[in-house]
Amino acid sequence: MADTGSIAEDTRQEELIPTIIIGLGGTGKVALARLKARFYQRFNGRLPATVRLLCLDIDPKEELGRVDGQMVKLGTEEFLDLGNVNVSDIKRELAANHFPEIDAWFDRKIALAESNLRKGAQQNRQLGRLALFWRLEEVKQALTNAIGHVTRLGLTAEAGRPDTARPVEVNVFIISSICGGTGSGMLIDVAYVIKDLFERRGMGDLVSVIGVLVSPLVFRTANQDNIQPNAFAALQELDYFMTRRAEKTAKRLGEPAQINYPSGYQVDCHERPFKICYLIDAVASSGRALEGIENLAPMLIDGIFLQVGSRLGASAASLINNVKSLNAPERRTVYSSFGVASLIFPAGQIIDICADRVAREVLTEGLLREPLEAVKQDLAIQVNRFLDDKEFDQMRLLQRLRQKDNKPLIGRLKEDDRLRDNRLRKVDKEQMFVHVTGRVEDLSSEAGAITARHLDLQQQTIIADFLQLPKEGRKTLAGRVQEITNDRQLGLPHAIIFLTRLRSRLEEIWEDLGRSSNTAQGDRTKTQQRRQVAQEAFERDHKAALKPLSFRNSEKAREEYIGAAQTYLDRELEYNSLARARQVVSTLMNSAADLLERLNLLRDNLTWAADSYLQEHENLARRALMGLDVVRRKPIIDPVKDLDGLYNHFHADARFRTLGDLQGMERGLWGLVGQRREAIAELVFGLAQKAFEPISQIRLEDVILEKAGITEPDKRRVLPRNLLLAETEKYEPARWLETLRANADFFWNYNEAMERGRDQNAERIMITGVRDTQNTIFANIATKQGEGLASTDDPQLMTVLQMIHGFMFDSMSQYRTYQESYKRSRRRGDAVYVFPEFNLGDNDTRRLFIRAHAYGTLFAKEAKGRGLIAWNWEGNEGQYVIIPAADGDKPVILGDGTLKEALRHFARQPALQAKVLERVEAVERSMRPQKAEFVTQIEKFAKEFPGQLDADEQQMWGEELLTLLGAFTRDFVIKP
Repeated sequence: MADTGSIAEDTRQEELIPTIIIGLGGTGKVALARLKARFYQRFNGRLPATVRLLCLDIDPKEELGRVDGQMVKLGTEEFLDLGNVNVSDIKRELAANHFPEIDAWFDRKIALAESNLRKGAQQNRQLGRLALFWRLEEVKQALTNAIGHVTRLGLTAEAGRPDTARPVEVNVFIISSICGGTGSGMLIDVAYVIKDLFERRGMGDLVSVIGVLVSPLVFRTANQDNIQPNAFAALQELDYFMTRRAEKTAKRLGEPAQINYPSGYQVDCHERPFKICYLIDAVASSGRALEGIENLAPMLIDGIFLQVGSRLGASAASLINNVKSLNAPERRTVYSSFGVASLIFPAGQIIDICADRVAREVLTEGLLREPLEAVKQDLAIQVNRFLDDKEFDQMRLLQRLRQKDNKPLIGRLKEDDRLRDNRLRKVDKEQMFVHVTGRVEDLSSEAGAITARHLDLQQQTIIADFLQLPKEGRKTLAGRVQEITNDRQLGLPHAIIFLTRLRSRLEEIWEDLGRSSNTAQGDRTKTQQRRQVAQEAFERDHKAALKPLSFRNSEKAREEYIGAAQTYLDRELEYNSLARARQVVSTLMNSAADLLERLNLLRDNLTWAADSYLQEHENLARRALMGLDVVRRKPIIDPVKDLDGLYNHFHADARFRTLGDLQGMERGLWGLVGQRREAIAELVFGLAQKAFEPISQIRLEDVILEKAGITEPDKRRVLPRNLLLAETEKYEPARWLETLRANADFFWNYNEAMERGRDQNAERIMITGVRDTQNTIFANIATKQGEGLASTDDPQLMTVLQMIHGFMFDSMSQYRTYQESYKRSRRRGDAVYVFPEFNLGDNDTRRLFIRAHAYGTLFAKEAKGRGLIAWNWEGNEGQYVIIPAADGDKPVILGDGTLKEALRHFARQPALQAKVLERVEAVERSMRPQKAEFVTQIEKFAKEFPGQLDADEQQMWGEELLTLLGAFTRDFVIKP
């Protein structure tokens, strides 16, 4: 199917920024395969040299990409299966504590089965990160290869000075879902690892890592119990690194901000993992919703492709450099989103639909048209004339078989010198019978062999003459059928009727010859019997003539015997001639049947092409046209009225040209005999496509002007033959642009009320792509700050790429929904985090911490408070400490003063937990008689506790700890 709306071919590859596109998990694989198809569509079936693809997944399942008819799959160098591991090795190594870098965050309660790391991470983020850690060296090598490829091509030098060659900027896109296990579990690591690999090449300042992350609403039909908590946890971790809190924490602790991997590999994480992080929702800012990655993928692919493979990307990049939120290091969070919309004149789909229609018409009403009855009668006459010309009736066929010397049988015995009387008289009388019968048998065999050879030769000559291709102007069967098939006035149906009638006439001749052959068989049998009787009489008379005193003469018997033998051979010739004639006719019948079968197959193939292939092809093209919408490409034409108008305008010429091209092929229609039906259908469709090529010259802006009623020559190029399309939407040009920009709303369903309360509003970028910014009807439309025009060189497409930058994590409309789902998941004890900064123990550990902190706060000044946790205890301001168990002991300081670090410190020390648990249970036993008062005190603590937390701590951990404390308090009341 023809491409529509792609950036024109003359956009040079050297204009593209070197780019690596990494797809993580199932979502990344789907996106990458379709992106590859998009590049293939745009760049003549290949990737630009400046683009490298790499998919990392645990599932080896192959993914195919199809965009507007292009179907491709990822190559072996573009896909790394991280699930190809021995799970028993992982279990053994983890059990032996050989990988402290994994043990720092991996939850040992996760049961590792063979399928866990071979068929996807099954929505478990820790399994996704585990696969990355285990195969990290292979991942680094694959990333290094990709970096080496694009950086080798990305060298620039001064003219004539190769020694001045220097690397240029490189973009790295990372595409993933934040909902599952594989991509969500490794996306931050992959971002930091590739930044580190560039840094080690001295190119750290030249790489821009860009995340494109898909939210849970895209997978709304999937079970939300796992994907919503995963997304919330992934965004918490991402927010932690994007806001550079890892760097601030490291400074407080006096440690480097780094992530530790196996084999001593470390990467810095003091900067944001992504320069830009796009969060793509299934709901656009206007409220439009798309469900499923398959429905969202077209917009996602176009948005990435435009930034990588077109001039819109370069224009957008220059505007992005001025976005304040992306350049403000103290900004709390910097998330982005984008949307794409295109207005097209869908020449490809139009040509496909028109070509299918005219091709079916050419077949059904042209090549397959049933002849009139008068023509059929004329063909019957032509068959008879053809057979007459070939002297092909019973009598003349037999004459041709026996047209040479008949003497080998007729008269051979009578005229043979060895049977003449003057020769026979010299034969001894006693040997006369033996001598004559022997000679008769010898001469009969000799005559029969000569006759058989003669009939063989004649039979082959007649068949060859009848079947051979035209030679020296003589019309033979195959030549005649080919002539009829290729005749522009007759054609295939006529050839089929001709062969059908011919075969019928040959059957009649074959049956007539059969009847004559039966008669000849009877005559041959009778003459054979007469010969036997004559031979016996000759033998008797000969014996009698040898007796003494016998006056009987055997000469008469001898002559009768020779005459009977001659008659028998005459009948044998007649029977054999009829049998050979039947063989000739049978061979010709089979040849006619074979030709008829081949032509019937061709007719069936053409019928299939018209009724099935071309019809379905048209249906697909129509669905493709109807499927074009404001998410990707909105067709400017009415799919019914405008399409019919275009078809009717070009129809006559296209039909004439298609039919002429088919009939004018080197071997004519006959050349299609024996070809595959798919090949025949594609050939007919291809010829029809060429016939509608003028449609590809129609420009989008001409159609806009025509629909607006602007027809002055100085304002528009006249469409072919002044074609006027149906007036479906009579917009002025500015209205089309306005509508297109509205349709390019970004896919981020945000809470507008929350955004209004921010200290800095999100910033928008709008790039409009037209064929030529210097020669466009939109050149005089003023653009505001953050907006721009870019040339695409495509006369049939206008595209708007809209971006928004500066959103905050909690401005998502679904934020509270995800948070509540996350809380339920945490109450179940699910392991949703992958970084040790967030691995703060299980529910029991955190419940123990908050109980110890509550009691420590309540009883800090009393003996009951010893060994419990307090905040700001006696000179340790801004610290969580464990109150000394005895006078003279020092307090144990937990972490760096933040709640998260206190939890981390507490969760990593089982011995300390055991001592605190003993002290906590002692307090609870002592307070059980005063249960009501004790619970009241705990509830008071719960109200005051959030006051000691900053907003982040309260949001991340404070609510969860209070939930755990509340659950314990209720149990404490109920239990005796």
